[in-house]
Amino acid sequence: MEYRRLRAPSRHGEILTDPPLTEVGPLIQYNESLRAQYAYDFQGHSLSDCAATARNELLDLATQYTRSYRDIGDSLVKQQRIFLAGHQPELYHAGVWFKSFVLSQLAKKHQAVGINLIIDNDRVQNPAINVPVGSLEKPRVTRIAMDREQQACPFEERECQDLALFNSFATRVATAVSPFESDPLILRLWPHAMTALSETPKLGQSIARARHQFEAECGLETCEVPLSLLCSTWSFYHFASHLLAHLPRFHQAYNEALGEYRRVHRLRNIAQPLPDLASESEWLEAPFWLWSAGDPTRRRVYVKSQAGHLRLKTGAGDPFILPISADSSVNDAAQCLLKGPWKLRPRALVTTMYARLMLSDLFLHGIGGAKYDQIAERIVRNFFGFELPQHLTVSATMQLPLQLPEARLEQLQNLNQQLRDLQFHPERHVLESDRSQARPWIESKQKWIHQESSDGSQLERHRAIERANSALQCFVAEERRRLETRHLKLADQLPKNQLLSSREFPFCLYAKDFLVPLLLDLAEDSRCSHQ
Repeated sequence: MEYRRLRAPSRHGEILTDPPLTEVGPLIQYNESLRAQYAYDFQGHSLSDCAATARNELLDLATQYTRSYRDIGDSLVKQQRIFLAGHQPELYHAGVWFKSFVLSQLAKKHQAVGINLIIDNDRVQNPAINVPVGSLEKPRVTRIAMDREQQACPFEERECQDLALFNSFATRVATAVSPFESDPLILRLWPHAMTALSETPKLGQSIARARHQFEAECGLETCEVPLSLLCSTWSFYHFASHLLAHLPRFHQAYNEALGEYRRVHRLRNIAQPLPDLASESEWLEAPFWLWSAGDPTRRRVYVKSQAGHLRLKTGAGDPFILPISADSSVNDAAQCLLKGPWKLRPRALVTTMYARLMLSDLFLHGIGGAKYDQIAERIVRNFFGFELPQHLTVSATMQLPLQLPEARLEQLQNLNQQLRDLQFHPERHVLESDRSQARPWIESKQKWIHQESSDGSQLERHRAIERANSALQCFVAEERRRLETRHLKLADQLPKNQLLSSREFPFCLYAKDFLVPLLLDLAEDSRCSHQ
């Protein structure tokens, strides 16, 4: 494992694609040749057979789900290749949204179907977005809620609590951001969200469907499917049951990979980037969440092997038995999980591991996911004995199109240096017209600077230079006032610019005519470069 330096682009309109999009063709060919070499047994089934079944299930689910609210062409879902991306069903920033544009563009070019996974097993508590308010002179950020806050639960379980608050969300956001943007695309997006919510009570699905329908208006051709639907397939439970059946070995590979990541990235906190899988006597923690519809609280899963079967517990309620051992077929276990009241969901590393290994020819990551998936790659290498297919990292920086006074951190740092130079080297800044008056002090300072000092005269030398610097201050007072005035203005403007230039503002705050053409243009191969 090596340290990976992935940084978000710093300026508006800059992008990160690693590797460059022009290299995606060879990357796909490499992944396909890598897959052809896989030889692994999943409890009596070959990896290639399991992957083929998983891909068919994914295509069927994505087609059915997407066609429930928008049209997609038959040719789109008949492609043999699958490109995947994924994110939580949120109103995320434009750099994350850029992945959808790249996904659509790459799928068209390489004869693939692009599918976005809606990661709805993440928790939501207070659904709201950050919005800049105030004015250019006095900006601030406020949180605007789309629904009432409630106890945290997974997105797939979260229903809208306050319909009036949800329906007024776009108007409230548009009013708040109006000093900076008069026509935010939230006004075009939110009617889709209100329609979706009338058809499904799920908050996250409504937001994702609205965004996806809006993407169709922008010309993007992709499918979507919630992870929760994918986790209800035989293929996923087959995969999960295999990891559970071999949990002692997977547990070790998981923690060793985390330890290596911390060493390479010099992380001292054992909870970063993720905590190790724990152990309690004979119980080993598994990399999954477990909950039920009646109690939608995500809980950690612990597993113990007993009498040829696996016992699962969460710490809430009695353990239940999963009819599987390291040598048995997973059919019974899969049926047990499919029919039972429990919902088994993968944590982040297992989610992308499953997507990259079983489902896709190319997976598109953001910066955070790409960094942490180094851990998944090492787990797969240690547990399965082969390399994961390579992924593509995609991100962009977009800023609101505002006319802000120039104020950069490096300018403030330069002024600080100039003010320091006036204090300790005033002779450099004395005007020619004042040189004759200042000459005695300048010459005195130079004499002491060039005079060799013994231990006894160091203090005398230091004080003499200080006296000369102090005496020369009157000759640079005008320049100091000018710099200090400029310093005050910059120090006041810089935090305003930093606030209003944030790349983290949701994409729905931008004007469609400003943001969408730019993202479409940047998604073209010729404009994308490697960082």
